[in-house]
Amino acid sequence: MRRSWAALPAICVLLAACTQSKVEPGADVVIRGALQRQNGSPVAGERIALGRIPDPLEGLATVFTLGLNCLADRYTKLSLPNACDEVHVATTGGDGTYRFALKGRDTQGTLGQASTLELTALLPRSGGQLAGASASMRFLAQTDEVMVPVRFWEPAVTLGANARDARADWSRLPASVAPKGGADRVTYRLTFAEGDATVWQIARARRKAPFDTRLLEDAEGAFAVTASALGIPVVESRGATLGLILRSPRLAFRAPAGPPPSRGRSCSVLDANDRPVDLSPCGLTDGDFAAPFNPPVERCQDAGCLEPTHREATVDLGAVRPVSLVAVRGCEGDCAVELSGNGSAWRPFATGSSGNGFVAMKPAREARGRYVRVRSSVGIEHLREMSVWAKPPKAGNASSLLVGVEQVPGEELIDPVGPGGGDAFPWRWIVAFLALVALLGAGALRVRRAFRRP
Repeated sequence: MRRSWAALPAICVLLAACTQSKVEPGADVVIRGALQRQNGSPVAGERIALGRIPDPLEGLATVFTLGLNCLADRYTKLSLPNACDEVHVATTGGDGTYRFALKGRDTQGTLGQASTLELTALLPRSGGQLAGASASMRFLAQTDEVMVPVRFWEPAVTLGANARDARADWSRLPASVAPKGGADRVTYRLTFAEGDATVWQIARARRKAPFDTRLLEDAEGAFAVTASALGIPVVESRGATLGLILRSPRLAFRAPAGPPPSRGRSCSVLDANDRPVDLSPCGLTDGDFAAPFNPPVERCQDAGCLEPTHREATVDLGAVRPVSLVAVRGCEGDCAVELSGNGSAWRPFATGSSGNGFVAMKPAREARGRYVRVRSSVGIEHLREMSVWAKPPKAGNASSLLVGVEQVPGEELIDPVGPGGGDAFPWRWIVAFLALVALLGAGALRVRRAFRRP
């Protein structure tokens, strides 16, 4: 028996989730606290969700916003009524307090390690909001009672732009929401969504974020700022720390730039004989920010071979024109863009990478071309949209991009859960694959040793 667990340390390293639980599986565990608005006033009569984030051995496709979507009854609307079976939901009292009664095993993962728990709450929308603010607190339950205060972040937000330049401003996270210096460790992320698709996302933003107006194209949807931080001390629970994910209210926006010149243009990829195959309509230029490209062109020469990855795709602008901006969504790893006037002689335009898959590239000097080629060493199947812009417009007068909620459809927007709603790089899948390989290796070693015994 001792030998059968020899690979456990290696598996734990791969999972990065083997913090030893200090709670007995059958012990009673209480999670309690108070739900408050940013100003400290209690939030009474609202639901709050508590869930355990599964480790990769339990579920590969963990939905990042599970608690939020359960509170919004979104899975019921999507005909997935059982998605929230493992999520506990309580209603706050008149003073905003909540309480969950669990067993120790409810706080542990497959191997008995301490799992990350997540408390999630959603404020009702008000005024011109598409959705109210949300708050998620992540922590480990290492004692029989954990007190977790949950406080919303309700920043003042502005979003202004002219035809060329845009800027988002918001008030920083106050110390009352993230105590003991936690507000100084916060990173901000801006998300512009249209339905379930993320039109554009700016990660690691400072308190003021300038960007090119054209990145939003002709989208109409919801804008929000998310503040996140790790290792925030919990004053009420000695030794406990929190991971904060606080999202501002979602506000409606309408982008003024319109569609890019590349919208609706044809594109091509290479087949098994490295010959270009034209695609029209093209999934890279159709204005769908959610669907992955996945070109329907085989790269195999034999019926039984594994499908090689497409490394490049070329968009035909129809004529030689200036190129001042190329926006790529779904870029995994590094993405390189090249231009050509005739489709055979290529010159570099720019190279970019981003942890969230959204890459905006501008040339160092004036550039022109008819054909725009994007290349990626890890493949282009997961690209969702590539937008090519000609000369930058004149700045013009600035105005607000925010509009009244009644002017934009989609009042039930909560958080994108489809393609483009999260980080582009599939870390969870990779970690799960490595963990599976480690488990299979440990099992094979055990069987081999068993057969060797006399």
